[in-house]
Amino acid sequence: MKYSVRIIVIFLLSLLILAGCEENSKTSMVQSSEQGTNQESDSEGDVASSEESVIVMHKLYFDVNVTSSEDVFQNHSIELYLDEQPFHKFEDGKYYTELAEVEEGNHVISFKVDDAILNDLNQNVNVNADMSIVFTLGFNDSLDITSFGTSESIADSAIVYDSMENVALDKAIENLANKHFVNVRYESNDSTSILDTSEWLVVGQNVSPGSQLDKAEEIVLTCRKVYFQLYFDLSFDQNIFLATYDIEVYLDGEKIDTIPHGKNFTYSTKLKEGEHTATFYKSTDNKVFSEKKINITTDSTLSGRLHSNNKDIELNNFVLNNGIADTSFEVVNVVGMQLDKALSVLGGIGFTNVVKEPSDDIWMDSNWIVTAQSVSAGTKVDKNTKIVLNSVKKEAYLSSNYVSLNMNDAAKKAKALNNEILYVDYAKNMYMTNKISTMDENEKKLWIVKQASFNSEGKIQLDFIYTGMVEMPNLMANNLADALATLKNAEFSDVESKTQDGSYIWDNSDWKVVSQSVSAGTKVNANKKIVITVGKDDAVQATAQTSSSPVKEETQEDKLADEKDSLMKSDLSKESKDSIATDEQIDILMAQTEALLKTKEKDGIHSTIERDDKYVIVNLWKDGLTEAAVYVKEGQLPKSQWNDVIDGMTILSNAIYSNYKPYGINVMVNLLNNRNKENILASFYNGQKTYDVVDD
Repeated sequence: MKYSVRIIVIFLLSLLILAGCEENSKTSMVQSSEQGTNQESDSEGDVASSEESVIVMHKLYFDVNVTSSEDVFQNHSIELYLDEQPFHKFEDGKYYTELAEVEEGNHVISFKVDDAILNDLNQNVNVNADMSIVFTLGFNDSLDITSFGTSESIADSAIVYDSMENVALDKAIENLANKHFVNVRYESNDSTSILDTSEWLVVGQNVSPGSQLDKAEEIVLTCRKVYFQLYFDLSFDQNIFLATYDIEVYLDGEKIDTIPHGKNFTYSTKLKEGEHTATFYKSTDNKVFSEKKINITTDSTLSGRLHSNNKDIELNNFVLNNGIADTSFEVVNVVGMQLDKALSVLGGIGFTNVVKEPSDDIWMDSNWIVTAQSVSAGTKVDKNTKIVLNSVKKEAYLSSNYVSLNMNDAAKKAKALNNEILYVDYAKNMYMTNKISTMDENEKKLWIVKQASFNSEGKIQLDFIYTGMVEMPNLMANNLADALATLKNAEFSDVESKTQDGSYIWDNSDWKVVSQSVSAGTKVNANKKIVITVGKDDAVQATAQTSSSPVKEETQEDKLADEKDSLMKSDLSKESKDSIATDEQIDILMAQTEALLKTKEKDGIHSTIERDDKYVIVNLWKDGLTEAAVYVKEGQLPKSQWNDVIDGMTILSNAIYSNYKPYGINVMVNLLNNRNKENILASFYNGQKTYDVVDD
């Protein structure tokens, strides 16, 4: 196969031919002197010819980078030809080198794939000195020869191998690459996978130091792992008043991090096998410290609990366990959740560093909705990775995202915000699941979100009103209860009922419709406000309107009644006005208030309700509010958090007072000190704040 063998055979044949010529010359000289003279002349010509036929040889080094995968050579026969003669057959995807001797002069390099010579890939090489041919061979759909070139050097054909034992594996790989070795393989001494070469030390090699190797010779390095991962998984007890300093963590005399007071701490580092020292210093006084000796023999987790004292730092339950604890978890999507639920979900997974924003404004987590998270869902991170949850108040979230959207757009918005929504018919106060299944897309556009709220399960309830055109029914002389039911069934969502004389309606069945603001039979938008005026049976005229008689939008009598009602209610709001409600009516109102307050118990709000001659008094308290007020007054908590409490109390006190106001009953709502209920934190009179301990 070697081209040099063919050259040597040709050379020997040439010598034999020359020897035969000399023997013939001697025979001719014996036969004739004249001929001898001529033969002498011929011999001089033969000498000159033999000198001209001397063959000059040079070394040629093939240096080929093979990039094709192994299966290519199982499916195809790929050969290299030199001067139309087979020279090398590729049988694998390894780097290929070969040193040969060729005649000086021009040579042709060609390639054969399967049974076809690829003439378009031929390369002409003029060999006039020792040299290397360098190229890259690849195969995808066809043979690909790139970076073909020559260099006047064959130095890589014989490289001296130096010992790599006791050298770090990453350094050994670098050293061998610098010497041009291209076939270096490494393996562990215990069959484990080598993922990070900087963690391993070479302890064996398959080649003796000092050997001369071709650059493609296989070199196998056997390695032992000597660097290991150390993972800190520590908790730091929180002190409320004393020793509230941070702790600085040092490893072998080098600072690695600072643990904020009361926070969990996780940290990963790489250490060489052997003994190491972890030291924990008080951040403001390095004379206060504790240390822990640890012996690293494998990947390990250091777990324990820190407790800060004025004179020392306690290291409780510090244990070095083999292996790395599973402290990386996948973040889930909490956007669109109530903040309290989002915190619970992430905390339940194991994340310990979840931050709320805007931190200074958030008081009750359940009143806020997550709008963005700093770490994307699906990302796997360490449990102590900081995850920031940006939030807005419920009211702003629902108002900006849902109110006034039609049914189609609301569904798209819910999908984008990761919200689960419930569809409710506002007028009928019932779920719309079955009704929606019969609607087409155009009809869905006529249903608009009137209001949105969160239910106890964290789902968003969307109350829809119908905005299509409907026919106004005839309500005249109908029982008020029946009239309201008729309007509800017709999808009217804005209905007001009032009496002729301005009196209060206790029982709808006691009243009859005497006028309606929209005439029967009129086509009107279902969202239009409908006003029904009612009277007692004896006030219903025999000439009451029928479905065919027109009704004025509002009579002069109605206007006078409205003015009287307004003046009366305004007067009743004064403290000096006696109540116009009976004791039985007041008892009913107080029972309704008590039922309202019962719904607040799930939020930890406790209450009592009582009555004296002038007021109905509601007392509320909740654990932790007294401490919060103290912290706000001392500047340890932002004032905005206490303002959230006052805003909530203002809304609640107004809601309570609105039920009593029509009867001239005054309402006092007090927020009590949960530690001593004889003291008041805040007080509200008829919905208005009159006292605030923080402002006092």
